Amino acid sequence: MQFLNNHVIYHGRTAYVDEPEPDRDRLLLRLWLAPPNSRPLPSGFKALWGSIKGGVVRGGIAQARST
Repeated sequence: MQFLNNHVIYHGRTAYVDEPEPDRDRLLLRLWLAPPNSRPLPSGFKALWGSIKGGVVRGGIAQARST
């Protein structure tokens, strides 16, 4: 398992091509975490994410906090 902050580790990649043999397909599951102590983003990200403040949920599915 690998955890990366996608706002810090930007990367490029080529398209993935599955292997021709059966049962050799790749399985990739992604989980977007939005911790309350996340760091603020650089000002250039405001147009993309709307808010660059730390601790803001950016994308994904927001789960209501239980009290």
